[in-house]
Amino acid sequence: MSNNRYLTKEQIYKLFTIKSADVNKYMKFGMPHNKEGKEISFPKSRVVEWQQQRQQKAKEQFEVGKSYLNQEIVDRLVAQVKVV
Repeated sequence: MSNNRYLTKEQIYKLFTIKSADVNKYMKFGMPHNKEGKEISFPKSRVVEWQQQRQQKAKEQFEVGKSYLNQEIVDRLVAQVKVV
């Protein structure tokens, strides 16, 4: 099902620079995908839109020029993922 409109899991690994197990996490967090039997495909335009929305929400969690502790960053991003 891979063409210009759909991405394979391998293409998702490269696009997001993530490992195989992380793709499953992304799917649980709402990354758009289609499953036909064992084959999974990702509608490219919807995946790009989904990622842009996630990035925008992440940006809204922080103020430019302000310092944050690592745990503070993790807590805010994890809370954002749970809301999505």
